[in-house]
Amino acid sequence: MNKELKAVVGHVLQSNLAVLGAFIAISPSLPEEQQHKLLESLDTMKTASQALLELLNTSK
Repeated sequence: MNKELKAVVGHVLQSNLAVLGAFIAISPSLPEEQQHKLLESLDTMKTASQALLELLNTSK
């Protein structure tokens, strides 16, 4: 992976972490059903972020 692509993937990961943090912060203020839906979405985002991180760490 070239240097520019690594930088883009790194920025996407930072952005995903910021979004995850924001949603986790508001989660307690939501009704239980909405919390469950939100956490399912966050799990999907976490999985995608982990895949990106693995791609970033394995490519040289």
